[in-house]
Amino acid sequence: MIAVFDVNETLLDLSALDEAFETALGDAGFRTVWFSELLHQALVTTASNTYVDLRTLAEAALSVVARRADGNLDSA
Repeated sequence: MIAVFDVNETLLDLSALDEAFETALGDAGFRTVWFSELLHQALVTTASNTYVDLRTLAEAALSVVARRADGNLDSA
């Protein structure tokens, strides 16, 4: 028997970031969009056999989401 567990958003609770997304982009719902974009970018880098550290991927995903939200994020 083989058991497969999906821990993304099951055991990993990112709701603590909602306030930051609300403040930065005006809608806490962008957190789920950001996380989906982060997973997408991680999959692409893995599939292309390229290493990119998680922080860089997370920042790139945030930039993508901010553009979609017409948000202007500074480095802070």
